[in-house]
Amino acid sequence: MSYNVKPVKFEEAFKRLKARKEIGSRMTSKQWASLPAAIRDRSFFASRVASARFLSSAKKMLEDFMLGTKEEVISPDGVKSIAFKIGGRADFVKKMQDFSIAEGMGDPLPEGVGRGDRGVIPETRDISSNRRLKLVYDTNIRSSYGYGNFEASVDPAITNVYPAWRFIRTGVVKEPRPLHKRFEGAVRRKDDTKFWLEMNKKEIGGLGVPHGPWGFNSQMDVQEVGRREAESLGLIKKNQKIRSPKSAFNKKLSVSEKRMDSGIFKILKKAMGAKMKLTAGKLLWAKK
Repeated sequence: MSYNVKPVKFEEAFKRLKARKEIGSRMTSKQWASLPAAIRDRSFFASRVASARFLSSAKKMLEDFMLGTKEEVISPDGVKSIAFKIGGRADFVKKMQDFSIAEGMGDPLPEGVGRGDRGVIPETRDISSNRRLKLVYDTNIRSSYGYGNFEASVDPAITNVYPAWRFIRTGVVKEPRPLHKRFEGAVRRKDDTKFWLEMNKKEIGGLGVPHGPWGFNSQMDVQEVGRREAESLGLIKKNQKIRSPKSAFNKKLSVSEKRMDSGIFKILKKAMGAKMKLTAGKLLWAKK
């Protein structure tokens, strides 16, 4: 017997986005990918973007979207009305493109030519391109809600009743990841961090965290599995409680100075501040 119950913890989702530290640097996507996933998950960044103003503005717009912040607008004929500051992804992209142009981060294009159109400006480099701004929006919104769902789902009151997840597909994709296809429908305990990290490993385009989203353009998700089914599958014994997946994940968060470019190490140390401590040449996540 399975349960399609999915806890949603908006407060945790918003707190995760708000707590992300803006890290402006010229680091490439490859350099960012080399960092521990837990560092990337706690950072607000865009590859090759050093502008603190850009990152701060983008993050504020995403926060306004999540909060449903409204503002007074005046039409050309003087009529006042109330509207959402950020209506969605398209609105975010348009406003950040305008901001980028005003900041000199993107060149004005001929009329009718879209940002990132082939043969004009390489969209992988142009931060004002549709593709890159959509990626900034999708990555942060989806990962924030993914974390919020994770936090709600691993609450002791929930795990006692629903101690496991079923790995499910919620939509159609052209080329399913072989690993996901292999384990589609698999049921594992929530504290089987090794398995859930494997489903989201960076080698297959994953984000390296033990919760959704399960990689770029992935339609995978998890389904709550009740205690009775988990017991029948031999995953858990009667009255047994599971460990906190969050604690197991945080223990792995550290960055060695010897294995990193000194410039990148200094950027992280400065940006994370009190959230991290330097011990024996390593940046360690400070426990609360």
